[in-house]
This record gives sequence, structure tokens and C-alpha cells, in this order.
Amino acid sequence: MEPLFLIHVFFRALIQCKMTDRMVAAAKEYRFIVAGGDRRNDCLLEALKTDGFRAGLYRPGQPYGAAEGNVFLFAPAETLDRTRVERIGAASVVFCFGLTAEAAALLAEKNCRVHRYLDDEALAHKNAALTAEGALALVIRHTETALKDTRILILGGGRVGKACAILLSRNRCRVTLASRDANEVSQGVLFAGETAELGAALASLSRYDAVVNTIPQIYVKGETLARVKKHCYLLDLASKPGGIDLSEAQGLGLVAEAAPGLPGKCAPRTAAIAIKESVLTILSGQV
Repeated sequence: MEPLFLIHVFFRALIQCKMTDRMVAAAKEYRFIVAGGDRRNDCLLEALKTDGFRAGLYRPGQPYGAAEGNVFLFAPAETLDRTRVERIGAASVVFCFGLTAEAAALLAEKNCRVHRYLDDEALAHKNAALTAEGALALVIRHTETALKDTRILILGGGRVGKACAILLSRNRCRVTLASRDANEVSQGVLFAGETAELGAALASLSRYDAVVNTIPQIYVKGETLARVKKHCYLLDLASKPGGIDLSEAQGLGLVAEAAPGLPGKCAPRTAAIAIKESVLTILSGQV
């Protein structure tokens, strides 16, 4: 059995190498323009150049250049408006987090292809895992108890909520996952020690040493916020408008913050490699 297994592993690796070679060859025809952003975009530019691709960095205030057929890699947390895409040449490829209807219409007129980063499930899961690592680091920094004694409420059971529940639970935190979605609550038993319906969880906020929100709707405010313990750390990971009234929380003397783009802050090089692999896969037609 062992020789057969080794042969299987060898041919699998050979096929993977050939697929990678095809992906790289297909992408070599493009010129990559990395359009600013955080540290992960700097790492992305470096990784592309190291692999022999034609790549340059765009900074705000500089012209893109009107050449056709470029690949634009915008910041992973940026939503593009019309002004950000006006100077993009025809038949280009645009990778972004999101874009307005006006920007999408203009790019369609130019016959540009648009890919949203998180439409790639593999990249979305890697991004969620890196976000969870950043959240763990922030929880350690801002709570006053050992992890095994820290009660943490996670609001939302999507990709990021699940990733946070898994990592925090593995680090012995006492995790409750709450959601307004009944399916997420039922699945939450696989990732957290406890689960709760969102309303019930918000009614018992005084139990927790930290609250990690992933729902883009403000629930933690007013009377609900008044239930939070004075030493409780509030972390909002959701996209705008977020789920925690940060100004009200800070006015009450609570430690509360939004932390968008955590992968670019806690693991920019790993995040950049994940983006590069996703982009090359899409350009090669594998996705």
C-alpha cells in the first residue's frame, strides 16, 4: 500500500504543479496595478514582482494610465465609486471589495470584467480565519481575565462569526454564539460552547467580558448598551454601519472599537498571498 500511496501523492503534486504553471502563464500577459490600501497591498505588490509579473503601485493623486488590458487590484476593504474607476482603460479587469451601481455601469460600458474578492469562497474563508486571529489578539489586549475565564459573546454566525467562535473556543474562552438566524443558532453548537437567539443574548449582556459583533446592523445601543459591564470590551467587525453604537459606548466609559481590515493589520503578508492566489486562479479561468 505504501508504494501506491507515494505514487498517488507524486502524481497529485505533478498535476498541481502543471495547474499552477498554467495559472501563472495565463496571468503573465497582464500588467497588474495595485491600487493603494493597507500593508497587505504593499506585500501583494512585492509578491507579484517576486514571481516575475509586471506590477506597479498606484497611490491617490497619481494617474492610472489609459492602457487597456490592465488588472486593477483595489484595497480589499474599499467600495469603489465612479470617480475611482473613471480613468480605468477599456477591457481591463478589476478586483475589489465592492462598487456602487454607477461605478459598475461605467465599467460595463468599458467592457471591463469585475471580480469581488469575497465572491471567491476559498479567499473568503481565509480572510475570515485571519480576521479571527486579529480578534483574538485584540481580546487578549483589552480584557482583564485569563482566556479560560473570559466569557465572550459573538453576534452573528456567518463566516467571520464562526471563525471567531472556533478560534476563541480552541483557546479556552467561554464562547456564546448568538444570531437572529435560526439555522446559524442550530449550527452554532459545532463552534461554540453555548448558543442563543439574538434577542435573548442582548438581554443578558451583563454576563460577558467581551462582545464581538459581526452583524451590520446596530443592535448594541441605548438600554441594551446600558447592560454591559464596565470592564467589558466591545469589538465591532461588521461592515458599515456596524452593530455597536461606538460613540455612545465610549461616552459611557467603555472600551469599544471598530476593527475593519484586520487581516491587513495582523497578517498582511499571509493575506496578500491569499489574494494573489485567488486573483491568479480567477484569471486562469479556474473559478
